[in-house]
Amino acid sequence: MNSLYAIEIKGLELLASIGILPIERAERQRIIISVRIESPVEIAMAAIGIEGLTNYAEVVGRIEARVASRHFDLVEELAREIMAIGFENPSVTLVEVAVEKPDIIAAVRSVGCRLRLDRDQWDLVG
Repeated sequence: MNSLYAIEIKGLELLASIGILPIERAERQRIIISVRIESPVEIAMAAIGIEGLTNYAEVVGRIEARVASRHFDLVEELAREIMAIGFENPSVTLVEVAVEKPDIIAAVRSVGCRLRLDRDQWDLVG
């Protein structure tokens, strides 16, 4: 069995200016964000206090600030920016981000995207 240390932020609901349609640009819409940030298990096992750990409260605050800061044309664009927040901690080895728009299509619970990159992939494309 592989060892794992991850923080998870599930179902962060925010109002965002996001989308390419005129109505999406005119008013903020509800989005739901989930994030998983993985680091070596040794980081958590050796931690005394929060030093060296990814602080989920800080991550949430940074996501809230980023979402409020501007308009995003695509959910993928926002997901990349959230991923960058996750990779700011040098001990992070993998980040997975999901951004959902629950109120866009009445017949479905939500639409959106999910991105998952490890550190090596991020270093190439981030």
